[in-house]
Amino acid sequence: MPLLLFVVESREGDLVVCISAVASTSDVSIGVTDVVTDALIEMESYRHKDYEPPNLAMGSWPEVLCCSLGGTIVVIVRRKGLVVAYELADTGLELIAQEHVGHFVVDAVMRYSAVEGGAEIVLLMSDSENHRDGRVGTFCFRTSA
Repeated sequence: MPLLLFVVESREGDLVVCISAVASTSDVSIGVTDVVTDALIEMESYRHKDYEPPNLAMGSWPEVLCCSLGGTIVVIVRRKGLVVAYELADTGLELIAQEHVGHFVVDAVMRYSAVEGGAEIVLLMSDSENHRDGRVGTFCFRTSA
């Protein structure tokens, strides 16, 4: 059964990345378990960063994008330009990268990179100076094997 990834804001304004499992509750029904593992993204150093979103046909929601490929999970706080990557291990979520990209993130997708030998995230970002222009950025996460 698949896992469910979601991000919630704590009372202190930090973000909590949570993973629950989808489980079969009977022969004809499924349900969601309690949170299996979670991780905290401290937002204090990013509070003053707030990139203005460009005019988007679909609007500027959601505030956070979540992408995954295999055991690599990436959480993107769009207005803050923050990209946080985790590896889902037996012990829980292990932080593998945290990067401030300096732009509003319009969209993102993950793919396998045969050249780099691991997961790669491709970001479409709004230019901070000219909202009618954009940038593309990539980050590769190599497997540790």
